[in-house]
Amino acid sequence: MCRFGREGRAGGLGLTGPRGSTIERRSMPRKVVVVGVSLLAACFSGAAFAQAPAAAGARQSGGPIDEAEKGLWDATPATRRSGFTAGLMGGLSFGTVVGYPNDFSKWDQPAYRSATSGIGNGGTLYLGGALTDWFTFAIGFEGSTYGGSRNFTREWAILFHTEAFPLFSLGGGYRDIGIFVDIGTGMATINRRTDEAEYSSSGSLSIAGLGAFWETWRLAGHLALGPFLSGTFQSSDSVTRVFGLAGFRAAFYGGP
Repeated sequence: MCRFGREGRAGGLGLTGPRGSTIERRSMPRKVVVVGVSLLAACFSGAAFAQAPAAAGARQSGGPIDEAEKGLWDATPATRRSGFTAGLMGGLSFGTVVGYPNDFSKWDQPAYRSATSGIGNGGTLYLGGALTDWFTFAIGFEGSTYGGSRNFTREWAILFHTEAFPLFSLGGGYRDIGIFVDIGTGMATINRRTDEAEYSSSGSLSIAGLGAFWETWRLAGHLALGPFLSGTFQSSDSVTRVFGLAGFRAAFYGGP
């Protein structure tokens, strides 16, 4: 147990240990040296730690990095699709439409109602980018026409076109089975077939579509071909169209 006591020298204070040894003031220089060495060691350790990322960057630029050194943020290399993408879908359209002139006073008036259903053709052209192997975003332009023997309907639209490959992680052929969603706006009419006189006009349409496709064939690693099937709902205050498309899809991918 330590105790405080007086030294034989005038006015000196010290700490006396169990055996009566006293810590003299002359031991202070050694403490200062120990503290100084500790601070220098800490400084060198901090410098080495700061240089570690730079060294890691040098290893990365100078050669391959061991798998254990890769961070979780490293992007997985694309294997099926990446970069710029462009696509074309076209085929047989089939559906129905009901409409009125684009005049508020004539909406829901039986005398101005027109309708038709039947088959025709349609398609979509889109341009965008494959953000990952399993997700694509693009801007699309759509057109379709169908009808019966007396009347027909036609439309054009601009769309946000997104594609996803939800089974990609299963590998093999599942990597090429996709779905797509179209959201956008456009215009549609109902016309008499003989002289194309306009019976109904939509104004601005709200459009939502859903489809599925299979990239059955791939040419040169960049061009994917295969069938698709889709359904679309279009509506405004004066016109409602519901139709489907079945046909062929071609898509170009800039990578991998």
